[in-house]
Amino acid sequence: MKINHKTRLRLLSVMFLVPIGISSVQSADNNLILNAPYTYYPNPEYSYSTDAGDKTDLTNGKALSTLKTMWKVKSTVGWVSKPDVPIVIMFKLKEEASLSKLMFNTVGGGGSGIMDPDIAVYGSLDNKSYVPLGKSIASTTPDPITTYLLKKTIPLQQTRAKYIAVVATPPAPSYFVFVDEIELFGNIPASPSSKLPTSSNISGSSAKDLYEIFKTNPPKPEPQGFFSGVYQTMSNLFGGK
Repeated sequence: MKINHKTRLRLLSVMFLVPIGISSVQSADNNLILNAPYTYYPNPEYSYSTDAGDKTDLTNGKALSTLKTMWKVKSTVGWVSKPDVPIVIMFKLKEEASLSKLMFNTVGGGGSGIMDPDIAVYGSLDNKSYVPLGKSIASTTPDPITTYLLKKTIPLQQTRAKYIAVVATPPAPSYFVFVDEIELFGNIPASPSSKLPTSSNISGSSAKDLYEIFKTNPPKPEPQGFFSGVYQTMSNLFGGK
């Protein structure tokens, strides 16, 4: 059987996992929240770092590259919380996006009682129903004399969302949350192959709404799941679309 040039390219793309017709559409991930506004609940109250810049510090593109005692730097946003009481930070994108990862620049190790927090990421298309997208668990082996910067990365699996909620749950022994930059990588507009479940029992439209929910029902250890869009991608590739 004679195979034409177009068919040969499609077969090669499958063999080497390079989807023809998609690479020309996809582009390098961008930080979708650079210099973007955000809301949070409760308000930051750690006295050494809190100032008027708390409303812009998290997305200004200026993350600490050396420790510098993060919790005493004014470019840091800090909270002192309680066991299982979360901090919620919310973002609204310009339009729906395909999301690849979220990065949370914090501090941990155990020195001075400071451990990195659990980070759970939730997404929504309508700011009414939120679903879990990914999570990073806090370290479990504190060292009372060690403190270090930590950029926590949460994969988001190219899921689709317009509204993002970051839920940070502070760990023992001191229940601090410190962060000086949050980055959200992905692409706008959203890829047709990215999907997000539309049903969820997590309902809310503000950081305070979600805070009240997670205060009594802390985020679960694992995300609930999502659609990868693989079937649709392969259908587009071989369906002649």
